[in-house]
This record gives sequence, C-alpha cells and structure tokens, in this order.
Amino acid sequence: MPKWLIVAEEMVQAEGNPPQRQVKAFPLPGNLDREKALVKLREKASQYKPDSFNGAPRAACRNGDDSFLIVSTNDKWHAPCVLRLHEQVA
Repeated sequence: MPKWLIVAEEMVQAEGNPPQRQVKAFPLPGNLDREKALVKLREKASQYKPDSFNGAPRAACRNGDDSFLIVSTNDKWHAPCVLRLHEQVA
C-alpha cells in the first residue's frame, strides 16, 4: 500500500523581503488507498490556514486534478495556497 503526503505550497513574505515559496508536507498515517487519501486531503483543505493569510477568511476550492486552491474571501489580496496529494516513493 502506498504512503501519501499532503503538500501545501504558498507564497509568504517577511517584512522587507521579497515573496518566497514555502512548501510544507503532512504525512498521512497508516496504509490508505488513493480514495481514502483524497478524503483526508479534502478534510485538510477545509481546515488549513495558510500562514500568509494572517487569519483572513478563506475558502477551499477543488481543482479538476484533485488539488485544492485556498483563496481569501475578503477584500484584501492574498497569494493563493495549493494543497495536493502526492505518493511518497522513498
């Protein structure tokens, strides 16, 4: 049974520095098949709070490739965050 990771990618900017891409990986426990791992991805996307949003309201939007785009729902612009499911090979 494969091992799965949920990977979050977002742009973050520290005061006075240019934006940088931040990547975080969240290993999924146990031996899950792809369908169960996708359920976990959906759960993570609905709860995930990107660091760069600073508490701003957000929405998780499912893309056609089974990834989720996290976007801000207020009038302030925030770079989107993407959560994807990846199979761990090593």
